[in-house]
Amino acid sequence: MLAKNCKLKTALWKIPFRISLDAMSAWRGLISGDSGYFFAICKAHIHFVGWILRHRKQSVFPVSKTGKLNGWYNGSVVWAYFIRKKKTFSEIVGIK
Repeated sequence: MLAKNCKLKTALWKIPFRISLDAMSAWRGLISGDSGYFFAICKAHIHFVGWILRHRKQSVFPVSKTGKLNGWYNGSVVWAYFIRKKKTFSEIVGIK
């Protein structure tokens, strides 16, 4: 989803960051004894790289995007949930 929906400038830092978070989670799973979880994440990363190299298709939606996207939160949900202690989506985005 990130690879298809983010602009290139954004994807160049978000995708490696996401892969590194996945890798940390995979290693944590392997250390805790869940090797199936580790191999599932490795398999997903291999398939993602294969998709990027071979099968990536252009989107059928228009390239130009204007205005603010609906349903798109620009902040960190992890930060809002764990650090700021916001438990619901309406608290995170500030909807009353």
